[in-house]
Parts: sequence; C-alpha cells; structure tokens
Amino acid sequence: MNDKCAAGTGRFLEVMARALEVNLDEFGAVSIKSKHPSKISILCTVFAESEVISLIAKGNQRIDIIAGIHESIASRISSMIGRVGIKEPVMITGGVARNVGVIHALEKKLGMNMEVSPYAQVNGAIGAAILAVSL
Repeated sequence: MNDKCAAGTGRFLEVMARALEVNLDEFGAVSIKSKHPSKISILCTVFAESEVISLIAKGNQRIDIIAGIHESIASRISSMIGRVGIKEPVMITGGVARNVGVIHALEKKLGMNMEVSPYAQVNGAIGAAILAVSL
C-alpha cells in the first residue's frame, strides 16, 4: 500500500495499460521481455499518462515503457520499505500482486523472492473478516 496517492496501485496500472493500448491481464508478462526499460520519472497517475504518451511519441517501445512503469513502482515500494525495514519471507498482497511485471521488478530491486498468495486480491478482506469475528 502507499501513503499518499494512487501511484503504484491497480488503478494506476489500469490507466497506464489503457494509455499504452495493452490488455491489463497481459501488462505484466509483456514487460518481462524488455531489455531496455524506459526511465519513468513521474508516478502521479495524471502526469505519468502524459509522460507515457511522450515516450511513445519519441519512439520508445511499449514493452520498454511498461517495464519502466514496473521499475518505477518497485522503486517507490522499495523506498517505503526502507522506512520500516524488511525481512524474509516477503508476501505481497493486493490486486497488484497478480502483475508478474511488478513482482519481477520488486524481486530485482530488493534482491529477494516475493511470495504471492493465490488469494492476493482478497487477503485484506479475509484479514478484516477474521479480525471482526475475533472482536
């Protein structure tokens, strides 16, 4: 989760996929094929869409732009982790965990494997339900 805006969330990825005209379900797998990820400097959803359009106009390949988006998300998550620390094993939850491109970028950035629950999208709801029952 992030602390300020939609950057790095599923909604951010949806907007980027739409701007790049790539199916969201294919978005993660496409980026893994990149050999030269584009540098994405802006993670604000509104401004990042403009940056992506600019990169397309400059001739950057879509797979490189997508990989750059995933690397930017991994960098943002890594900096947030730096504030609290991290210890293996690492579990990633939420809908973004279904994006193999984000997982791949995070593993590369952090130098450790990410565990992804088959229930990643609903783990928060399951936890909330267990907490509610235990009160």
